[in-house]
Amino acid sequence: MKIKDFWHVNPVAFICTVIVKLLAPALALLNTQVGIYQVDAIQQVSLSKFLKLTALSFVLLVVSYLIEYLFDYILAKQKERYKEIIRAKIVNHLCYTKQEYSIAQIQNFLTNDLIQSEENYLDAFFKLVSGIGYFISALVLLFTIHWAMLIVISLMVIVSLLLPKLIEKPLQKAMMAISASNKKYLDTIRSWLTGIEELQRYFAGNHLFGVLSKSSQKLENANVKETGIKQYLKFVNEISSQVMLLLLYAVTGYLIIAKQIAFGVISVVSDLKYYLTSGIEMIIEARGAMIGVTNLNRQIEDLIIPFIKQEEPSVGLEEVDEIITADLQMAFPNGESLQLPDIKVKPGQKILLTGESGVGKSTLLKILAGELMPSSGHVIYRGRHGNLAHPDLSIIGYLPQNTVLFPASIVDNITMFDDNLAPMVPEWVKDMQLQQDIDEQKLNLQTKLDLNKTNISGGQRQKIVLARVLIHQSRIILIDEGTSAIDEQATIKILRKIMATDASVVFIAHNLNPEMKQLFDYELHFFRNNNKIKANIIANIAIEKT
Repeated sequence: MKIKDFWHVNPVAFICTVIVKLLAPALALLNTQVGIYQVDAIQQVSLSKFLKLTALSFVLLVVSYLIEYLFDYILAKQKERYKEIIRAKIVNHLCYTKQEYSIAQIQNFLTNDLIQSEENYLDAFFKLVSGIGYFISALVLLFTIHWAMLIVISLMVIVSLLLPKLIEKPLQKAMMAISASNKKYLDTIRSWLTGIEELQRYFAGNHLFGVLSKSSQKLENANVKETGIKQYLKFVNEISSQVMLLLLYAVTGYLIIAKQIAFGVISVVSDLKYYLTSGIEMIIEARGAMIGVTNLNRQIEDLIIPFIKQEEPSVGLEEVDEIITADLQMAFPNGESLQLPDIKVKPGQKILLTGESGVGKSTLLKILAGELMPSSGHVIYRGRHGNLAHPDLSIIGYLPQNTVLFPASIVDNITMFDDNLAPMVPEWVKDMQLQQDIDEQKLNLQTKLDLNKTNISGGQRQKIVLARVLIHQSRIILIDEGTSAIDEQATIKILRKIMATDASVVFIAHNLNPEMKQLFDYELHFFRNNNKIKANIIANIAIEKT
């Protein structure tokens, strides 16, 4: 977060808010000066003068509160708008960057980190402005009363302003520790709660509680440490404040006895002390908080840098003659590696990919879809004349094992929010054998999917994503167990529709019967041989596609 960027959200509101934050303390101090004259009026036994001053004090108080509350409301709206802009930029970064983040990290970026930055940077900035207002107003009032009081307080202020240096680095470290601990806690929650049904089934809830409790303890400890550092600063400030009060009373008493200031000043010494020390404390705490959140703000700034897509000369997918993988290898964090066989896919070919678990079928599809980057080797796209092509991987249709749906309507989940495709949805819903499911469940295409209550089955989810892939007319279609939850009768109808397209298709499946397999040009079977993955081509005799 940056004050400059926050200012651009609404410059007029920002400037007005800063002015109000500076003037509100001035009104409060003006009210204090009125209090001096009230005490003098009592000493002079002048009731009318006292009542007039009391009325003036009341008006100043009301005006001060109304203006401050109004602009606090305006400020809150501007902060929410600013966070909305930042979240949009973060989401844009996350959608287009190739860097991988866990769900817990993303949740932390969009929630906890922004809240931490708002509280310790934006709120701290305006607290700093208010503190400056109190500080300057108090100094002006002290000067109008007597220069000696101003000198005594100024010396104390200089000492007080040096106090944040005591906790600057520890506070920065504490802030980042909270962010890191929160990320780990969210990651732990995600990892364990996705399997809560299994824990319930085996009555292992106590273990879940223990894991979450242990993980949350680190976050709690980080928060406690941050609080301790801040409390230490408050303690030092309070000691400084008490010393300041003693000096104020001593100087005030001397000046009254010497008849250099009005008697009424003695009644507002504590108020003067309060406003001045409050201003100093606000400046010190705000400055310390803003310094402490520097690293976190830098992290947020890295996430909102606009993603610029590099334009590459491309002959387009329509001109690609073949796709070749060469020496693809994936290295995993556990030290294992997977050497994938070289394959070749020609335009329009329909390939069935089979093999036992763990031989790299899904890994291969993720690499072709651009979801994974191989540790070594590459995918080569060649044009019709043997030239290298650079197709746009964003138009490759990919259906992973775990289908991805959104809490939106069936239509939106198929079109991916492209209204131009909406007229074609009914046809593809019918072709993917989804219309019968919709009719039986008394749903419609505008029905919003409830991902928590799961108002659709696994097979219906696959049909929706299959319709999504096909309606976007992808030139390459990669399907990983895309019909595993669909019955045989519907599966063969769906496969025939897919095979009737001009797209190249690589389809992973284990449960296809011989009739289904005959729809493919050939079957590519992956298998292990001496700890290496190899592939056999099993030719198929195509049957008539109806």
